[in-house]
Amino acid sequence: VHYVDEEGNTIKEDAEDTPDSKYGTEYNTSDDNKPETIDFEGKTYKLVKVKDGDKETGTIEKPVTEVTYIYKVEEKQGKVIVHYVDEEGNT
Repeated sequence: VHYVDEEGNTIKEDAEDTPDSKYGTEYNTSDDNKPETIDFEGKTYKLVKVKDGDKETGTIEKPVTEVTYIYKVEEKQGKVIVHYVDEEGNT
C-alpha cells in the first residue's frame, strides 16, 4: 500500500497488507491500512481517493498487488471575530 500526495510524492512509508499470502487469499487494504489523515512534514493530508485502477479489496492473483491512496493537504480554516467595546470595555 502506497501513500502519496496529489503530485505523487510519498507522504508515508509503504505498508504491507498481506505478507507471504498464497494466491487466492482475500485482501482488504481499507481494514487497517487506510488512514483518513496523515501528518507529514508539518502538514495534515486528507484522503482523497484510491488511484484509478487500483482495488482496495480482492483476491491475490499475482506476486505483488499494489494499492495507492492519494491525499491532499488539508487547508486550515479559521475566522475573525470583531468585538466592539467602549473605553470601559463594555460591549
